[in-house]
Amino acid sequence: MTHAVGLWPALEALRHRPRAVRRVVCHPRLPPRERAEVAEAAAAAGVPLVEDADCVRELRQHRAAWVVTELEPDDDALRGDRDHLVLVRPAQAGNVGAAMRAALGFGVRDVALIDPRVDPWSPHVLRASQGARFALRARAWPHWRAYRGEHAAHAVVALVPPATGACTPLPRLKPPPLTAWTFGPEGGGLPAEALDGAVAVTIPQDPELESHNLAVAVGIALYARRAATAPPGGTA
Repeated sequence: MTHAVGLWPALEALRHRPRAVRRVVCHPRLPPRERAEVAEAAAAAGVPLVEDADCVRELRQHRAAWVVTELEPDDDALRGDRDHLVLVRPAQAGNVGAAMRAALGFGVRDVALIDPRVDPWSPHVLRASQGARFALRARAWPHWRAYRGEHAAHAVVALVPPATGACTPLPRLKPPPLTAWTFGPEGGGLPAEALDGAVAVTIPQDPELESHNLAVAVGIALYARRAATAPPGGTA
């Protein structure tokens, strides 16, 4: 069991994952307009809506939150015909959630996580994703080889630090038709097996900067992906 805090995550969970939602809990001080909105969404999804001030106070992270969604996580399977965002050994739940939010914003809905990693259903990930997690398919693998065993057709584009030998600047990359956009943990980098056969790509940056935050790097790379694959005069 896990939970998400906030009105918007509740609405997104009811929209995208109604079968996973066990109940939505409201604080008595939830404003009437917001209560009506979540009540309508819960009724449409066939999910109980209850009022419990103690439950909300116990689970929320800040006093302005008046809604908690309780969920029983379900399993995801990634689509084999779509680009993937691959996070290798991600350690910070906030970064994973923010990276998921960026992925959804730029049209990548399949996320692979390679152990050791944070739980993609943890309340901290759900909070940082601001509801985006519910619109994504995310699955964990015990190691890189297990992921590649199921998705060997994806070309690996590995984001690496600027000082990493010969690599392609991101603006010059022509993304393959089916790509695993692969990122390592902050400070640790990608393991050698993830770089074997990969297209190494770097984000041009000021030399004074050591590295980008994971979520920032994901946003930059997937924005470049969208720009590179957009049809003339339109969006991807």
